[in-house]
Amino acid sequence: RQGRYDTPRSIERRWRLADRHRPKRLLTRDFDHRRSPGKGLTLRSQEGFSLLEAIVAIAICGIILAALASASTSSLQRGREGNHQIQATQILDSIGRRIAGGTDLRLLPERNSQIELGYGEIGDFISLQGNSANDYRVTVASSDLITVGTTSSARYEIQVCFQAGQSERCIRGITLGREP
Repeated sequence: RQGRYDTPRSIERRWRLADRHRPKRLLTRDFDHRRSPGKGLTLRSQEGFSLLEAIVAIAICGIILAALASASTSSLQRGREGNHQIQATQILDSIGRRIAGGTDLRLLPERNSQIELGYGEIGDFISLQGNSANDYRVTVASSDLITVGTTSSARYEIQVCFQAGQSERCIRGITLGREP
């Protein structure tokens, strides 16, 4: 066929194909479901959240806040306990040095006995930074003599305890020192 004639069907088909690629015009009938009675065109629905939806949203927020509060509280408590443990280790080191050097005779118990420094009594021996002396308890126990050659030293077991939540945690150490 050399000459091709457009029929009404072929023209209609071409227009439909061309319309597919054109942006559609928005007609007012497309927004009838959003039209409020007696007023013009509105793009917002006049309905809000129901009471039940609002209560559910508030409950979900409350659950999330409770979980965050619990996590932050436990994190702070672990951090505080870590600080107490570091301070207790420093107290153990300081008292161990005083016993080993024999510089403070008040810390040297008689053989097979012990000295107990209750909560608050340690402040007489050591100055604490950050935590108070009321947070720690110290026990120094003398157990036996250790002899190396002609030299004898007493063996002392030191225990430093602190309150961690509802329980008491302790750090222990052993040192040698002179007999009292």
